Amino acid sequence: MCGVATPGAERRDEMPTRQEMRSLGNEIVRSYEGRITSIAQLKPNVSATLKGFDRAHAAMTKEVKADLAKVAPALQKAETQRHQMESQRIAQRKSDVSAMLMGFHREQAGAHDEWKKLGATMHARRTGKAPKAAPPPQGEG
Repeated sequence: MCGVATPGAERRDEMPTRQEMRSLGNEIVRSYEGRITSIAQLKPNVSATLKGFDRAHAAMTKEVKADLAKVAPALQKAETQRHQMESQRIAQRKSDVSAMLMGFHREQAGAHDEWKKLGATMHARRTGKAPKAAPPPQGEG
């Protein structure tokens, strides 16, 4: 009475929920046959739709293959030309790099010779002796 719940009061509060649940359960059981019938009616329509999709897909596949067969030779020719151009570009690049490396080598050899001459001249100035005759540069003799 003063805020204390009695056992009978709880049952009265649960009654509407219990009745609703019982009613919902009965409704589910009664509607079962209708759901089964609806699904059975949908099944042929879905099957027909899927078969239609399969036919459309087969037709599109055939069409795409035919279109690709028409352009395949042109695509192969273009790829062959691209490959040839790329091979020529690579060969040219290798030739250019080789020429640059040869130039670097000649430049380094010349710098080496000049460094030796400078070293001999500096040694002669420090010691007062005349520098020895340098051997001719490689490639000239």
